[in-house]
Amino acid sequence: MRKTFLSAFLMLAAAFAAQAQNIALKVNVFEELLRQAQSMPIDNAKMILGSTMNALGKNPKDYRKAVELAERRLGNPADSLHNEELYIALLENITSDYVLSSNEKIRPTLLLQNARKNRIGTVATDIDFVTRDGKKQTLYEISSPLTLILFNDAECEACELVLNRLENSKIINSLIDSGKLTLLTINTGNNKSAWNKKAYPPKAINGWNKSGSIDEKGLYDLPSTPLFYLLDNDKKVLLKNEPSLNAVEKRLQREERQ
Repeated sequence: MRKTFLSAFLMLAAAFAAQAQNIALKVNVFEELLRQAQSMPIDNAKMILGSTMNALGKNPKDYRKAVELAERRLGNPADSLHNEELYIALLENITSDYVLSSNEKIRPTLLLQNARKNRIGTVATDIDFVTRDGKKQTLYEISSPLTLILFNDAECEACELVLNRLENSKIINSLIDSGKLTLLTINTGNNKSAWNKKAYPPKAINGWNKSGSIDEKGLYDLPSTPLFYLLDNDKKVLLKNEPSLNAVEKRLQREERQ
């Protein structure tokens, strides 16, 4: 039974690899591969994607298109195909493969370094911030079963829309009131005046990364704002770089049922 499954799996991997060689003519073939990989066990998906990239290596032009497409789809938090673990596996393949030149590998290498920061299942890096009353505090000083961080910029219009919705979220307010959740907003911008004027949810700890350590020390990779992180009691990452409040609320409902 196990041999039969393995044989069928290898045949599937070979078929995907063969299809992927047509990426120059049919980009949606590669996108479909990425889509199907989402529903596979991670090790199986990594094997198939690895086989695909190896096949594409025979045609460097197609290989480079696949690299660009993977960054746009797998590596973009706002994309429906975003999957960081698969993207890390692809970047590891890309940076160790023979196809790209040393100069061409500079960007994938940097993207890989950033993607490995604060991965889901790892303990989040501590963050220093100050509150509106000037109190200095850190992420690790917060003690609650769940911590929801909203990275934002006080001058970001999209952030303001999310903040308004956040304040009226029934599930988030319910969890805060029950003591199960701490909401932490972290302003990553450098405009103190804009931060002081911004209306933040009253039930949140509203902080500003005044030291600029997030950016200057590269503590977190934040490709855009607003973005959410959800942490458990041990500050392990449950959600990373999530732009959708709807997705956050669904995950919180799941956590509440457990």
